[in-house]
Amino acid sequence: MQTMKELFPEFDWAGTADAFLAELQRANLSITEQMRRRKIVRLEIKPLLCNGGIKIEKGYFVVVFNYETTLEEKMETLGHEIGHTFHYDLVPSEPCLLCSKARESEDVFNRLEEFCRIFAKRWLKLNSVEEIRKVIGI
Repeated sequence: MQTMKELFPEFDWAGTADAFLAELQRANLSITEQMRRRKIVRLEIKPLLCNGGIKIEKGYFVVVFNYETTLEEKMETLGHEIGHTFHYDLVPSEPCLLCSKARESEDVFNRLEEFCRIFAKRWLKLNSVEEIRKVIGI
């Protein structure tokens, strides 16, 4: 299987996602610890027009789920939104967007979304449904 870096060579940070996934395989990190490492401090469920999203609040990420989505959709959304955190430099106190061209180019935006979809699939394979369910609160 190709690495994220091989699939997305245009994204300098794709290798960071590979390292994160490799660490999950080695260390069996809890979902809570994974979220902490990616600066995700809270999950919210509320009415939305889409399945979910991510926002920055006080220097950290908050993942938001649509209350009408299924557990499976919420699980995919969590993996997808964790994938989005790799587009940010997490070293500064406020996450800093590494790929500002996504706002200017539909092609770059689509590649970012493809990155997140593939990352989510790989992330889901490495985590237990029961643990994700507990973290999401369902």
